[in-house]
Amino acid sequence: MTCKEAQALISAAVDGELDDATMREFLIAIEKCEHCRAEYEAELQTKKLLREKLKRVKAPQSLVDAITRQTIERGKPTTTQFNAMSVATEPIQTPNQRFERWKRALIEAIYINPQLNSKAHPIFAMALGTCILAMLIFASFAREERNVFDAQSSYLTAGAQSNIFDATSRLFDESQNPDVKTKDASVIANHIEKVFGVSPVIPKVKSFQPNAARIAAFGSADVGEVRFVHDKDPKTVVAIYIARENDVLKNATVERDVIQYISENGRNFYRKTCPSGNQVVVWKWGEMIYMATTNNPEINLLSEISNPHWVN
Repeated sequence: MTCKEAQALISAAVDGELDDATMREFLIAIEKCEHCRAEYEAELQTKKLLREKLKRVKAPQSLVDAITRQTIERGKPTTTQFNAMSVATEPIQTPNQRFERWKRALIEAIYINPQLNSKAHPIFAMALGTCILAMLIFASFAREERNVFDAQSSYLTAGAQSNIFDATSRLFDESQNPDVKTKDASVIANHIEKVFGVSPVIPKVKSFQPNAARIAAFGSADVGEVRFVHDKDPKTVVAIYIARENDVLKNATVERDVIQYISENGRNFYRKTCPSGNQVVVWKWGEMIYMATTNNPEINLLSEISNPHWVN
């Protein structure tokens, strides 16, 4: 199996749609190619994130049992129960007569024996039970979604009160396990693109190589984190965070002169040292804002970072 054939099967493999023979051949192919394997792992992590945000909600067993009993006990409705719904051909009907006719029709639809107002009609009971079940599921789903986003933004207690430099330093200190481990910048770009819908530029860092990437939380928004390790000292790390400009401005304060400066030219990098001691560099390419920091204070990020598309 060629790389082109393997990449065409990545989505189906992640969804478990391949037969055993094809899946074995696919796994053999990606073991031979680091790029294909990284693409497959990135797709796995992306769909895992989506599944974690969409949780299944189980209806209460008491409601299920009640609907089941109503369906079994009532049986099929008789023909006479629907006859009252038909419109009688009367020459002239007063408003009171029309009201009484529709009232009788409604009672016929709700009760099996309208004269005694006895047991509810099975169709009405099923419709009512379905509406209640739908409302319970919707309410539970909305509550779960709100909890997910609340958890994502918990590390910034007041996003508008944290400036962009302190927020970047905090993200770096609270880093978690990566979604993808790869040296291939194109794989990292594809992984981040699936979240933002825009293909970001993965910067070059002199004497460093890409090592891993993940999707992190920046307040109530997503941010792509790319980790670089030094060629000779793997413990020396540079982290670059990529986010939409609008998301940054909603979740952190940015001084007006900083925004103006980095917006004038893609080569304008703004550097600041945080109270934590971390240096943070901010710049802008297109609609994305980039934030970089490192665990080595001896590294000058202003001279190390560049755009791979720059001629010089």
